[in-house]
Amino acid sequence: MAYTEAQGYPHLITGLEEVRKIADRYGIMRALALSPMESRALMEKKLGEL
Repeated sequence: MAYTEAQGYPHLITGLEEVRKIADRYGIMRALALSPMESRALMEKKLGEL
């Protein structure tokens, strides 16, 4: 199962293929995400540019 919500509209997804696609997308985003320390460094850099 997967749960999504957009602008207050919740949606429970139970279809195996659709859940697999969602899991794949989130896996890719997790793999591309910065670490917490890298995120902090980027935010501090951007704040310093203001």
